[in-house]
Amino acid sequence: MEETREILSSLRENLENKDWHAVRTIVADIHPADALELITELRTTERVVVFRLLHKRIAAEVFTDLPPDQQSILLELFTESQTAKIFEEMDPDDRADVLEEFPAGVVRELLSVISPEERDMTARLLGYPENSAGRIMTPEYVEIRPRMKVSEALDHIRKTGQNKESIYICYVIGPYRKLKGVVSLRDMLFAHPDALIQDIMTSDPTKANTHDDQEDAASTAFKYDLIALPVVDNEDRLVGIITIDDLLDVVEEEATEDIHRMAAMEQLPESYFNTRLSVLFRNRAIWLLMLMVAQSISGVILKHYETALTTVVALIFFVPMLIGSAGNTATQSATLVIRGLAVGEIDIGGIWKVLMRESLMGVMLGVLLGLVGGLIAYVMGQDPRMFVAVTLAFMLTIFFANIVGAFLPLVFKRIGFDPAITAGPAITTIIDITGLIIYFSIAAVVFNLSA
Repeated sequence: MEETREILSSLRENLENKDWHAVRTIVADIHPADALELITELRTTERVVVFRLLHKRIAAEVFTDLPPDQQSILLELFTESQTAKIFEEMDPDDRADVLEEFPAGVVRELLSVISPEERDMTARLLGYPENSAGRIMTPEYVEIRPRMKVSEALDHIRKTGQNKESIYICYVIGPYRKLKGVVSLRDMLFAHPDALIQDIMTSDPTKANTHDDQEDAASTAFKYDLIALPVVDNEDRLVGIITIDDLLDVVEEEATEDIHRMAAMEQLPESYFNTRLSVLFRNRAIWLLMLMVAQSISGVILKHYETALTTVVALIFFVPMLIGSAGNTATQSATLVIRGLAVGEIDIGGIWKVLMRESLMGVMLGVLLGLVGGLIAYVMGQDPRMFVAVTLAFMLTIFFANIVGAFLPLVFKRIGFDPAITAGPAITTIIDITGLIIYFSIAAVVFNLSA
């Protein structure tokens, strides 16, 4: 961090003095991640100058990672040739990712400055559905033929691999570009030079379809420990690969989305500080209003049991403890199931196995928390009936909460919704309402009270 501040100070000083040679020296061998960190601290006019002095490959990577609003500002200040250099140097999938943030008119203008070949590749990627495997794949990969000798394949990699996004895994294609297998560079290096590729390749490789959801593609890649995932069209023709950096981006994006949904709010369109306060307010307020209306049902329930509360005032003392414990139980259960669904440990086919397991866990937790809660109630009130009411209420409510926490994510997954919606405030609201009904219904019987 201290080193970064020193570099930033030196960079700003040389920019003010217009010492372009010194600026070029500072950014000559800089890593793209470090360059991004420095550029975000500069003024817009300074950024334009630095972009002109960066190596075109680094400039393309840095521009790709900038927020869309900052990209738009820079594009207005770049010359056409500078824009062309940056967009020409981008990987096709990164270029498509950047362009989808801009209006159609701007996209057409930006595509016009790059070569026809790059333009066609980008247009094909933009033609796939948003959040699909086809949208995030790159068509830049090394392809070889099954009847090639290993020595021939290595020569082919040397000639064509310079501009490919990855050369560590090569893809073996047959007639009509059908994917036949994959072979690693490591296997080729240690194989006999005269060996045929078809003899050392892995046949029937794991792959994704262009229209598969990007999250499913990422899950597949991580399940089989792949550093790149081949993508085929509906006719099983190889059209691209998804590399590990893009797979990690998908995982981060999906995790961010789930975190927001578990907190009952919409995902921010940009980073926290780049999101307008009005947008942040709207995203949070809508969900909070919905949850507040739902929580108002709790007040209706308390009103319904007003007589019971007037007769046995001590009942109200244990409401926070009951609904808090039940909400925590449901959140724990939902989190475990959502995580299991996300990493493939749990599938929809095993729904009854999950429910049986969580039913048993609900009984165990219900007995434990029920006895402890009942004991606390007895010590505070010295009334055996309070012990019975609180214990039974805790047992039933905790059991119910655990089942609901496990069941709702599975149901949402089955009907095609994100299971993360069921966690957090959403599920605790449901548990609060049902917990109160269970508690006061039991108390009414134990104390022989009318509602």
